[in-house]
Amino acid sequence: MTSYSLEAHNLAVFFKKKPLFSNLSFSIKPGETLKIIGSNGSGKTTLLRVIAGLSLPSEGKITKNFSSLNYPAATFISVIPPLKNNLRVFEQLQLWLLLRGTLSSPEPLKSLQEFKRILAHFELENLWDTPVCYLSAGQRQSLNLCQLFLKFTPIWILDEPFAHLDTQQINIFCNLIKSHVLQKGLIIMAFPQDAQPISGTPLYLEHYKPMLSIRDNNQW
Repeated sequence: MTSYSLEAHNLAVFFKKKPLFSNLSFSIKPGETLKIIGSNGSGKTTLLRVIAGLSLPSEGKITKNFSSLNYPAATFISVIPPLKNNLRVFEQLQLWLLLRGTLSSPEPLKSLQEFKRILAHFELENLWDTPVCYLSAGQRQSLNLCQLFLKFTPIWILDEPFAHLDTQQINIFCNLIKSHVLQKGLIIMAFPQDAQPISGTPLYLEHYKPMLSIRDNNQW
């Protein structure tokens, strides 16, 4: 796999003129996992969005060394599954492919086989024709995570990926994570506490929360 890396330099994000975090730096390379840990409202999702390039930091910068990659580098998975209840499961996969600028096979049978292969990662293949509105919370999250297998990307950015998953579903996803890391994938994920069955380097957001709550002469 082609070499790549991602670095954060003195990141800070302000919300309503108050800092969520500041002076946050890290570096991560292929085959590594970074676990961002923080309570609700601490800025986990905000930081992930900055890393993914969906939001800008108030201070600092992200350095992405992806120049050697000739395909999209990252997939971002939100904690809230972006699902449409009026679609069936395979139609939801089709929609995600279209949004990525990718068309499924023009042959319906071949396309369906590919969708079932993707769904099989989370044992959802028998639900391919089920309306999304009928899925349980855990099945909806599993379908959400299927986005990781629509198109290969070496970097996974995951916002509380175990939300609503039961023990079996968590075990399935842990094995998929281990496989991705062994293939020199890079994973950044956020959790409310460090009690998840995933090894990696922890980054505690509370360590980057400024002690002062009043801004004085443009300094914290």
